Amino acid sequence: MTNEERWHTFTAQLQAHIEAHRHCPPKNTALHNQIKYYRKKMKAGTLTAPQAQQLIRILNMRDMNEHTGGRRKKSEN
Repeated sequence: MTNEERWHTFTAQLQAHIEAHRHCPPKNTALHNQIKYYRKKMKAGTLTAPQAQQLIRILNMRDMNEHTGGRRKKSEN
């Protein structure tokens, strides 16, 4: 499988997951690890501009109003 084929498979899986669940995949899954890998490549400047734009576009499809994990600040009463 070529790098281009891996990229297309990854973006198709990620887009399908975000459309179905409205957020990124859970930690320690293969898809989550691929997101981290491609974000690292984007930060290092080794990801092509069209690929970086496509990744950002897919990640921006998330529902940012829904809390999907992590810490919440305790509200002061």
